[in-house]
Amino acid sequence: MIGHWLKRILQYSAWAILVAVELGSAEADQIIQTRDYGVVAGNVTVPVDLAFDQFDPHLGALSDVEFVFEFEVRSASIDFENTDASPKVAHVGIEKIVNYVGPGLLAHSDTALFDFVNLFEGLVNFGAFDGNPDFMGPDSFNFRQVIPVGHILSATPTSLSPYVGTNTVPLEIIGILGASISSGGLTNPSGRINGDELIGAVTLRYNFGPVAVPEPSTLSLVGIGLFICFSLFGTWLARS
Repeated sequence: MIGHWLKRILQYSAWAILVAVELGSAEADQIIQTRDYGVVAGNVTVPVDLAFDQFDPHLGALSDVEFVFEFEVRSASIDFENTDASPKVAHVGIEKIVNYVGPGLLAHSDTALFDFVNLFEGLVNFGAFDGNPDFMGPDSFNFRQVIPVGHILSATPTSLSPYVGTNTVPLEIIGILGASISSGGLTNPSGRINGDELIGAVTLRYNFGPVAVPEPSTLSLVGIGLFICFSLFGTWLARS
């Protein structure tokens, strides 16, 4: 007889707790922030400074942080000139490198996160130096980016703690127009970076689970369940 009553008490207790948990739980949520930027640079690197709101811990428990970086090179201009007395053939590579400097953003254990896109790569014929260092004529190669090209990169920071609080998270974007010349015996080339136009956007996503706060209806159900349990227990005592 005692086992029967205890079984009923446990059943009602489990029911009350299950209802409270189901009604008090909340689904995961997300906060999204996007910052656009644009910069026109000459032969000097111009960094872009952005700021994002930290995740307010009063909203819940932060579970994941994700960045999506987008950039596009709208234009780029760079010149090379052969200063040797004889014609040369050399391999030329031109690329746009974009560094993203922020808390926990690493490409490797000690390397700041970066992305890049190749703008040009191939063999270039350089004529003999004409005696005039003007980056014009057969002794020169003039690169002009005429078609926009870009790339998208997603990344997760190594630590969530810098992103929690009520302040802001800094992010610095550094775009570099890089070039390389190799082979062909071009021993003393001259180069000139005229500049480029870079635009882009950075999206920051916070994934989190809200703090579960029992609603009045949930508390009422718990109270009803406990009341039933105590009533059954009282009845069992009276019959005993």
